[in-house]
Amino acid sequence: MFRLSCPYIFLFVLIALSGCDKPDDQQLQIPQFVSRQDQSFTLHNGQAVMTVSPQKGGRVSGLKMGNQEFLAKETQGNDKVNSYGSVLWSSPQSEWMWPPLAELNANPYSVSCTKDKTAIVLTSDIEPKTGYQFVKSYSLGEHSESFKMRYKIINHSDKTKNVAIIENTRVDPVGLVFFPKGDTEPNSGIFYPLEIKLLNGIVWHKFEPEKIRQDHHKVMMDGKAGWLAYQKGRYLLVKHFPDSPANRAPDTEREIEIFGHSDRTFAEIKHQSALHLLAPGESFEWEVVWQLKKIPDDADLSLGSNDLVDVARAKD
Repeated sequence: MFRLSCPYIFLFVLIALSGCDKPDDQQLQIPQFVSRQDQSFTLHNGQAVMTVSPQKGGRVSGLKMGNQEFLAKETQGNDKVNSYGSVLWSSPQSEWMWPPLAELNANPYSVSCTKDKTAIVLTSDIEPKTGYQFVKSYSLGEHSESFKMRYKIINHSDKTKNVAIIENTRVDPVGLVFFPKGDTEPNSGIFYPLEIKLLNGIVWHKFEPEKIRQDHHKVMMDGKAGWLAYQKGRYLLVKHFPDSPANRAPDTEREIEIFGHSDRTFAEIKHQSALHLLAPGESFEWEVVWQLKKIPDDADLSLGSNDLVDVARAKD
């Protein structure tokens, strides 16, 4: 997948990250906590399993705890833009508008592993319009049922760029999403507002597809404390990330976004890093941890539940 025109720095980055001579070889020596099936790799941590698909935009294509699948599947949504699983975009989106950039969102990523075999590393081609390249490293988190993602964006263009990374996770439009409120008020951009409630400093949204009209719905806000939670059934996905100050988000965007798609088959839970100024050849990394949790049987699952907030905040 290497291009002869790629700058030498690109090759150097790949060599430094890879512990395998042939990144796409079927004989790739994968970590012990990873299993392989065809072109996908599944990470196992306790009862949690996460599947990544290098050939499909390097996306997280599955996330389960027990029998509960958290992510929207490939058969749902607008398949023309691969609206399933979890992907990375660059921010601000105004730099590339729509549709998502194929090299980063949909095209195959090369596969390698770290020298100590503690992570699977997926690397995109260079996107020609922006000059961006993504490197995604997937490993186990410090806690059971958790996974660590280390994301890198490299500026291969000849221009200095002010850029952030968006993690866009597609889920079924059921359950609740909640996070601590930061320093900005709700904003919906050009779309219908998505209904939220603010209770005791926590922003809540209940997915109700029947309330989605004939266009998309959105809410964008600053978060606080660096976490975002999604409840589905008796399970919780908690995303942990460095809290980004409101003044380091693009003018037209915010740290956290919830998006309701007009076809009602999936929703998007997004959060993004702070903006970084990258000169040509420069890069930055951003670490995100996903932790899956079983919600106690006697816990209240209603909107505004203190039980759910307690589970999300628990340090386990």
